[in-house]
Amino acid sequence: DVCSSNLEAIKGGSAVILTRLGGKGFALSEEAETFIRKLLKNKGELYGRHHVDGFKGTHFKLHPEFAGREQTYIALERVVNGDSYPGRELVMIEIDGKPYAFTISATVPGPSAQKDLEKSPQIKNLDFHHFCWGVIMDILAPQEDGSAPNYVKYTPPESELCQLINIDPERVFFSTMKRTLFGRDPIQCKTIRFCLDQMLEIIDPTVCAELLAIHPAAFFD
Repeated sequence: DVCSSNLEAIKGGSAVILTRLGGKGFALSEEAETFIRKLLKNKGELYGRHHVDGFKGTHFKLHPEFAGREQTYIALERVVNGDSYPGRELVMIEIDGKPYAFTISATVPGPSAQKDLEKSPQIKNLDFHHFCWGVIMDILAPQEDGSAPNYVKYTPPESELCQLINIDPERVFFSTMKRTLFGRDPIQCKTIRFCLDQMLEIIDPTVCAELLAIHPAAFFD
């Protein structure tokens, strides 16, 4: 779930109500209301792609396309990488009497990986252990939109190594091949991890050991 400190920062007394799945609703602040109205105004026409923005440490996505897949992916990430992975919540925000579906998440601090990858297929000071787990995740849950803008270079406190965090893991669990009307099978799995020089290395042995130690029941707790 999104941490309580994130939610406290957006609470207030306006007429806009945010309701968490299975929980009680609360009013957003006037500042948050202005932010939501702006997001609705600039939402564009392609649902699930061009209407994500951050406000006071919380990111809002209007009209998520595959919220169930995203929640499943994050649950899987938390099994293999711990609770440090930012959670997501599916919520309803009611404004002017009309409900809108949003997913909200804690904003991941750090620069986009896109700038680094425009210069070189090598990201310096990358946490290789975390990278290997990311590769396994991309095999278990193939991505259809793992492009560079969807990744943030996050450096945990008291660490000199950065991690590639997928901030938009919604278009996952897709078939790796896509059948076309002409009978061709183009590759559909797209992730920047497969393009990095680190792919030339063997998987970290400790990651292999950790993977084998995971009991399947852990995914259903």
